[in-house]
Amino acid sequence: MKKIEKYLFILALTLLAFIPLAISFAYAEDGDLPKWVKTVRLKGDLRLRYQLTTKDETGKEIADRSRGRVRARIGFGAKVADGVKVGIGLASGGDDPRSTNQSFDDAFSSKGIQLDYAYAEMELANPLTVLGGKFPRKKAIWHPSDLLWDGDINVEGASVALKMGALFLNAGGLILEEEKASSDPSLYVVQPGIKIKMGDLSLKAAFSYYAFGGVKGRSIDHSAGTNSLIDSTDPASGLLYDYDAIAPAVEVAVKNPMGGALPYTALFGEYVKNSDPSDKNTGFLVGFKVGEKKVKKAKQWQFKYMYRKLEKDAWLDSLPDSDFAGGKTGYKGHEVIAKVGIKKNVVFALDYYMTEEINGSKEESILQSDISFKF
Repeated sequence: MKKIEKYLFILALTLLAFIPLAISFAYAEDGDLPKWVKTVRLKGDLRLRYQLTTKDETGKEIADRSRGRVRARIGFGAKVADGVKVGIGLASGGDDPRSTNQSFDDAFSSKGIQLDYAYAEMELANPLTVLGGKFPRKKAIWHPSDLLWDGDINVEGASVALKMGALFLNAGGLILEEEKASSDPSLYVVQPGIKIKMGDLSLKAAFSYYAFGGVKGRSIDHSAGTNSLIDSTDPASGLLYDYDAIAPAVEVAVKNPMGGALPYTALFGEYVKNSDPSDKNTGFLVGFKVGEKKVKKAKQWQFKYMYRKLEKDAWLDSLPDSDFAGGKTGYKGHEVIAKVGIKKNVVFALDYYMTEEINGSKEESILQSDISFKF
């Protein structure tokens, strides 16, 4: 029954996508097309990936693992009224919030499509915007890296964004789980910040405070299994600590540095500290980027390097980048990314991770070779 419901849901969304086209034909003769139909926008991307993973545990090398993977995403957005927008997106993969990748497996089996996001965005006043539903985390919380948040995560709940000149404030209430017998585990965030530009120099900085509710003593879905538990031998015993945390972040960028020898360069960093445990409760990331700010056209390029260390109980282990040590906490290491534009909206990238356990002997290296197509 669940499979039938899933197919009906996908069919309904597909039909929804063709409604603007049907309306445009209906009004074609008199040209009286509804205004909201003209605002509908379609966007998407396709990424093909080859991934090679090598692990070493307690001095014993484990056989390499190679995978072919695909990611497909498509989204629709429309301005339904003055100051009101909606967005709906579909993506490949399963229900893992940290991945929309789909591995090539199961003898050419059909692959799943999920609801990736569905939200409304309303501008209540000139400096104030409200978001509700399931929406991209980057719309509600700013961070210059994926130390704390995997780039695929779309959060659920509501948030507000206030901008006044160079100052901004993000705040939100997000739902982590649904509980029938008690209050839902949740996350509240307040993030004041500043964004200034002086000629070719720009600075963005923010101080985030995260307050988790109902997390301590519970098991959270999609955990990487590295946070401390009440009973270390029983994964169902629940988390030993709460994860209220402070997380300052900063990024400084320069356009056309070195007399224009480079189009763009940036330095960035993040820090996080969980206030509950007395040790193994901090993390940080430092990095830089040179080349284009974003690679979109042929011959454009970008090089990026990051070093991070995220201790065991610094942050909830269901949220960080899933490609770095499988999204686990208690690891440190390097990441190097190189991108080059092949054609307009066609980009080739190499992403290399080299990680090691902070208090252990496990090591892992991952090489991802991607080609992405955007439209």
